[in-house]
Amino acid sequence: MSAHLLKIWPSEFRGVADGLKLFEVRKNDRDFKVGDELQLAEFDPVHDDFTGRVVQIRKVSWMVEGRFGLPPGLCVLGWIAETAHHTHAAARAIRELHAAKRVL
Repeated sequence: MSAHLLKIWPSEFRGVADGLKLFEVRKNDRDFKVGDELQLAEFDPVHDDFTGRVVQIRKVSWMVEGRFGLPPGLCVLGWIAETAHHTHAAARAIRELHAAKRVL
């Protein structure tokens, strides 16, 4: 199991935070696996900065890659709603990582 800190735009973040969006389509450049943890940090592309809001996905429970018409290199990560939790404690660390250009 690995932990991944990922940017997510406000329109997509709202769906995850509200429990309506239980998946992410991502380039699989991090070797995602079922069981991984995700921290989805809301990122405002207009201001090129993090908003400070984060949703933590405790466990990726489903993953599809290379099937159902997905182009090579893309994957769909899914989770159960109960594994998603808001956290504000990570906001400072995310800003520091962004400043160091370590968050994609």
